[in-house]
Amino acid sequence: MPPKDKPQPTAAEKERLLAWIVAQQKAAGPGGTRRLNKREAGAAFRDVTGLPVDFGHGLPGDGTVAGFDTGADGLQDAADSVATWVRVTKRVVDGVRFTEPSPGVVFAADLRGQKDARKVFDPWKVRDGAAKELGRLLPQLGGLLLEPRSPGDREVVRFTVPPPPERQGVVRVRLTVSVKKPVPDLPHPRLWVEVGGRPVDYRELAGPADAPVTIEYLVHTGDLAIQKGVNVSLSNKVERPYAVPGFENEDRSRPEDKLPPGGWGLFRPAFDRRTLQPEQWPAPLVILHEVEIESNHIAPWPPAEWKADVARSPTRRRARRSSWRSGPTVPGAGRAARPSASRS
Repeated sequence: MPPKDKPQPTAAEKERLLAWIVAQQKAAGPGGTRRLNKREAGAAFRDVTGLPVDFGHGLPGDGTVAGFDTGADGLQDAADSVATWVRVTKRVVDGVRFTEPSPGVVFAADLRGQKDARKVFDPWKVRDGAAKELGRLLPQLGGLLLEPRSPGDREVVRFTVPPPPERQGVVRVRLTVSVKKPVPDLPHPRLWVEVGGRPVDYRELAGPADAPVTIEYLVHTGDLAIQKGVNVSLSNKVERPYAVPGFENEDRSRPEDKLPPGGWGLFRPAFDRRTLQPEQWPAPLVILHEVEIESNHIAPWPPAEWKADVARSPTRRRARRSSWRSGPTVPGAGRAARPSASRS
């Protein structure tokens, strides 16, 4: 139906439309249609929007039939369940834009060649962004050091940006990182990423230091615990025990306290992080070269990779060009790259 402030169809037009809907439903036959279950709906949302976001995460659980949650007979909805479906569907629609400019603010920082991490992120404060527990910059390696940590350690590098309006929206996080192994035969580190307190990735980084990789995440904030802002936490975890000749084991606990009990313990090399330079550490290093966070990301639709030409008139061509006008960018050491609009 048209919006309330637009011309409405007459009673006869409504009856004709309803009669057409009934005829189409009868033509489909009994059992020809059914509501999608939670998993199917999440996949359909991704297919329609082109966004790798699990919108189905916020849907109510399916009813069970004979122990399975995919049976059509178990997909009976109460009023609150229907309301949740409507709310999640609205999230899906709100996550894409057609001809509107992007409303989001991009918090960006290029850490290559910088000497003071705090000054790099000072421009973020103008729009209530922040960077905490940064650690040290390594200009010789071109970025911010993510120190190696054990899985049980809580130390992280944390970035905070303002939440989207009404705390509902898609957060886009883009990272460029590389790995440096000062000693041969070190295990691959894993980059642990959390957005809004929810773990989103435990990516193993195996590439060489001279080949940085760029990773992008899209996370919906509807089910995140957000207070004053959206927190993005990064940490470099070394999950596999290993030894390096010339370094003692850092686990010096009593045999009965080791894991497994009476066993070998963590078995990671012990070293002084204050006296040794990072290039001499017997542990894999993760270097953060660039970070870009947009807390109210609304993706243009259809996605560019679909190569769908939706501009058929001069007016729509102008609208399509205006859709590429992104919101303001908050730089760290430079402005974030923006896509260029091609003239048609």
